[in-house]
Amino acid sequence: MRESASDIANVRDGVLVSRAIVRHTRRLLGTDMAYLSLNDLAAGETYIHVTDGVRTEAYRSIRMPLGTGVLGAVAAGGAVVQTADYLSDSDMNHLPDIDEIVREEGVVAIMGAPLRVGGRVIGGLLVADRTATHFPRGAVEALERMAELGAIAVEQSRLVAENAALATQVKSAEGQGEERLKRVEKVLRLDDQMVQSLVAPTGLTGVAGTLSEAVHMAVGIHDARGRLVAGQPLLPRQAFDHWEVRAAVASSTQSGRSVGVRWDRRPYVVVSVTSGDEQIATLVARGPVEQIEAQLLERAATFVGAIMLFERSLIDAYNRAQSALFDDLVSDRSGDRHALTAAAQSYGITATEPSAVLAIATSPSERYQALNTTRAALRDRPAVVSLHGSEVCVILGSPAEPDVVHALSSELVAALRTEGMSPLIGIGHADGSEFIAGAHHQAHRVLAAEVALGWRSGYADAVQLGLAGLLLSGTDRATVDAMLERTIGPLTEYDETHSSELRLTAWTYFECGTHLESTATRLFLHRNTVRQRAERIDALLGPNWRRAPWSADIHLALRVWRLSEAGLVNENPSASVNTA
Repeated sequence: MRESASDIANVRDGVLVSRAIVRHTRRLLGTDMAYLSLNDLAAGETYIHVTDGVRTEAYRSIRMPLGTGVLGAVAAGGAVVQTADYLSDSDMNHLPDIDEIVREEGVVAIMGAPLRVGGRVIGGLLVADRTATHFPRGAVEALERMAELGAIAVEQSRLVAENAALATQVKSAEGQGEERLKRVEKVLRLDDQMVQSLVAPTGLTGVAGTLSEAVHMAVGIHDARGRLVAGQPLLPRQAFDHWEVRAAVASSTQSGRSVGVRWDRRPYVVVSVTSGDEQIATLVARGPVEQIEAQLLERAATFVGAIMLFERSLIDAYNRAQSALFDDLVSDRSGDRHALTAAAQSYGITATEPSAVLAIATSPSERYQALNTTRAALRDRPAVVSLHGSEVCVILGSPAEPDVVHALSSELVAALRTEGMSPLIGIGHADGSEFIAGAHHQAHRVLAAEVALGWRSGYADAVQLGLAGLLLSGTDRATVDAMLERTIGPLTEYDETHSSELRLTAWTYFECGTHLESTATRLFLHRNTVRQRAERIDALLGPNWRRAPWSADIHLALRVWRLSEAGLVNENPSASVNTA
């Protein structure tokens, strides 16, 4: 990516830059070919502009109606499209003559990402293989990053041409259009400076400084959660939780334009930074701003996104070895078990000592930050930390006895909350590396049960949740609420109306083996008070609530209710379920 950015920075010929983008893309993804298309909206088509690795002239000359094939779908739909076997893929909108060209070229697998400029799709960047290939998530993200650079190159080439044409017009018209020429020159100058920021080591800090100079005002760059990552703290973190600021950011995400908003009676301008459908950052400046300043902020958003995605790619590259090991351990694939065992041992995961798997769920926009925070919190522990789908997953090496794992999970929850996240952690225990796959499945079941229980944040394992909790794995919250309403709904209504504790009394009664004396002792109440509460429960649920088989249903519902309650702590601290 840095090589491509250098090409944009140092070469002014648009075709040469586009060819460099295509060449670097092919090399980065290791594909047989790569090509870039541009849209011809007047004709309703997209056409291949430059190629690398293409053998036939017919393929190099392809023009396709928007919406057809992979090329036309990418150029029209604005989303990544891929197929492992194009000619046999019935989901594709095929054209017979194009299929024949594809067959002659020997193309099998194709993937494309759109070129976007200011919210508009202007073409596509595609790669193709002559063998069946499913492109993994890392390849998809890499192609999207290169497509963003490709869009910058195409747009910069257009602006250079427009600038030259305007200069000619200005000279011939003796001053007419000078203002427009100045605006284009400002955009080109900012592009040059931003491209230099891509190849410089200053990162987002350099971008924020360059942009502030260009628009002559302070600029802040915030991540998707509103945390300041570079520039000036113009808006506080809590402002991004306010509905007006959220609405402005959402509007900018949809339009690709700057949007004004007021906070604390002051005007601001926000510009959303996106990657595909994901909102990854927000630019903030003091408002109101002139049209040229808004245009500069919108242009800068593309570069901010490119830098942030490049930083992600560095994280992915750094984590690749651990991710591969994690996948091998949790998939329980057959293969070189000796090599796998040796690799696991290097992270403290042995075949005979206890280990544990943590499945950590946060919002999708927080997963990279959650990965970094988790890795930092466990830096002195033998562990494998990896992104797995939308979650951060951890395999803890020895020592990993339950009390040790619970303490570490508590520390992780605290560390992630400090960063503004609300993590849920499901824990699975294993007796050695051969049982990691089962522990991973168990951790996911626990996590699913926590979601069904309506937990906002916390951690637990199967023992802490018990049968009542694990039965809910894969159940949605509405189903849980309906079950509670059918069984203990009258108690809930009475407690909420009278500020009483009938549910707590009934739960304690069952937990104490249906002994009134033990119930009174545990609740620090007089025995007569407990008896009176039991009689009230009789009146609300009927006397059969204490007798089998109805007692089993009531006890299960009361256990689910207790698990659902925020801040639940069992009487035995070592068996506490920790929620918030």
